[in-house]
Amino acid sequence: ALDRYNRIMTDIGDLYHQNERYKESNAVNRMLTEVDERDSEAYFMMGVNNLALERYEDASRNFALALQWAEDQVMMGVDIALTFVLNNFDKFALEVLNAVSQIAANSKSPFVKNIPAAKSLTYLKLGHKDQFLRYFKQACMETPELVKKVYDGYFPESTPVSQWSDYASKNIDKLIRRFQGENFHFQDLT
Repeated sequence: ALDRYNRIMTDIGDLYHQNERYKESNAVNRMLTEVDERDSEAYFMMGVNNLALERYEDASRNFALALQWAEDQVMMGVDIALTFVLNNFDKFALEVLNAVSQIAANSKSPFVKNIPAAKSLTYLKLGHKDQFLRYFKQACMETPELVKKVYDGYFPESTPVSQWSDYASKNIDKLIRRFQGENFHFQDLT
C-alpha cells in the first residue's frame, strides 16, 4: 500500500512540475519525504522545483539530501549536474561533475560511463574548447547513444556519431556559439 501511495504521489508531483506549478509539486514531494525521509527522488524534484522558483539555497539543500540518500550517487550526481546545465548554472554543474568523478573511480554504477558526455556538454557551454573535445571524443566512443540524444540536431544528419568528434574539432567555434546561453529541455538524459 505504501509503495502504491509513493508512486501515485510521485506522479502527482511530476504532473504539477510539468505544468509549472512548482510550489504544489514541492508540497507533494515534501509529503513523500515525511513518509520516507530518505526519498532521494523527492529531494531531487524539490531541488529542481526550487531552481525554477529561484530559491537557490533551498535547491542546494535539496540536492545535497538527494545525493546523500541516493542508492546510486553517481547517477544522482550526473542528474543534478545536468539539471544545473539545463538551467544555465554551468560552473555549478562542473563542480558537481568533478566531485562525482572522484567517487566514480570506486563505484560500480552503470552511470559512470555518462560522466564524459555530461562534462563535454558543460565544457562546451563554458566555451572550454580543449576540455570539451577531450570529453566529447571519449563520450562518442563510450556512449554514442547518449551523445546522439544530447547533441542531436547540432551535427549534420548524414554524419554518423562515430565521426562527430572530427566534425566538432573542425567546427568548434560554431558549436560554442550555438550552445552558449541556450536553454535545453531534454527529456531523461541518463
